[in-house]
Amino acid sequence: MVLKIPVFACFALLGVACSATELSMDDPSILYSPYNWGVARQTAKTINPGAYFRVVFSGEACVLHTNTTGSAEPFSQFWARVDGGPLQQFVLSGGSPSFNVSLGPDYATTFSTGSHLLEVVVKSTTETKARWAPQSTAVAFTGISLADGAVARAPARKKFNVLVYGDSITEGVRTLGWKGVANDTDRNDAVRDYSYQLGQALPAEVGVVAFGATGLTKGGSGGVPLLAGSWNLLWAGAPRDFTAPAPDLVVYNEGTNDGSTNVTDAFLQIVRKRELAGAAHLLLVPFNGGHKADIQLVVAAMAGSGTTVVMGDTAGFYDGKDGLHPYGYNHMAFIAPKVAELCLPLLAKVSCSSPVQNV
Repeated sequence: MVLKIPVFACFALLGVACSATELSMDDPSILYSPYNWGVARQTAKTINPGAYFRVVFSGEACVLHTNTTGSAEPFSQFWARVDGGPLQQFVLSGGSPSFNVSLGPDYATTFSTGSHLLEVVVKSTTETKARWAPQSTAVAFTGISLADGAVARAPARKKFNVLVYGDSITEGVRTLGWKGVANDTDRNDAVRDYSYQLGQALPAEVGVVAFGATGLTKGGSGGVPLLAGSWNLLWAGAPRDFTAPAPDLVVYNEGTNDGSTNVTDAFLQIVRKRELAGAAHLLLVPFNGGHKADIQLVVAAMAGSGTTVVMGDTAGFYDGKDGLHPYGYNHMAFIAPKVAELCLPLLAKVSCSSPVQNV
C-alpha cells in the first residue's frame, strides 16, 4: 500500500517537496528474494547476506529507512543501486539511520520525469555476534520514501525459484580477501559469491541461506543451528515460507565443516522433507572433494522416490589457490558459471515427472 505522509527530516535535506510518498515494506510492488526475508507492513527483515529486493519507482528521490534496535558492531552492510548503475555501499549504525540512494548527477535534469529500478542487496553480516537468537546482525528496512506523487511498480519476476543452503563459502566470507582487514563485514561480500551470481546467470530468483561454520551435523557461528535445525526457519522462532513461491530447485553446498563425519543420514533427513518434495535437489560435492561417497548414497537412496535428487560433481571448480574461501574473482569467473551449468538441466526438467539421477 502506498500512503502519503509528512516528509522525514532526512528527506527534506534532499531538497524535494515538503511531502513524500511512503512505500510500506509489504507493498506488492517490491520483489523480494525468496526464502530469506520476513516481511510485514512496517518491516522487511533478513539475516542472510545475498538477500535482495527490487522495485521500480518514479521520481528522482529514494530514501531507505532502517531499524537497528538490538544491532551490534561491526554493523551489517548492504549495497544499493539505481538502473543498474554503480553499487553504493551503506553501513548500518545505531539509531536506526535512513539512507539516501543517489540517482546520480544527471538524473535531476535528464531523467526526473521517468521511472527507475532500485536494487538492494545485503552485502555482509558479522559472524562474531548473535545471528540466530537474538538477531543482532539483522538487516531490517522499515520503509522507502519516494518523491511526492511517486508511483511504484513490481519488476518482472524470473521464471524459476532457487533456494541455496550453505556455509561460509556460500555466504560470501573473504570474497574481498582478508589480510589486514579487521572486520569480517569489510572483507565479506555476498554479491561476489557464486550463490548470488547464480541469479545473474540463470532465469531464476535465488534465495541464499548460508551461515559460516555450519554443516549438516554441526551448528556454526553466531549461534546458528545445524541444517536440520535451521532449514525451515528464517531465524529462531520464525518459520520460512516455502509456498509463495515454491522452490523449483534446492542447491546444497554442505559438508565442508562436517569433517570426516558421515553426512548421508543428515542429508536424507532434509531432502525427504514434505515442504521440499516438489523441488529438484542438487547436492554439490564440497569444493575440497569431501563427502562424495556420502552424497552418492543419498542419490541412490532417493532413486524411485519421485523426488529428483542429483549429485553435482565439483571437481576442478576451484583450485584452492585462495585458501579455504575463494576470492570474488574465483566465484564469479569460474565457480558460478560451472554451478549454473549444473542447475540448468534441472530447471529445464522441473515440470517433468521422471526424476533425473545424474548431472
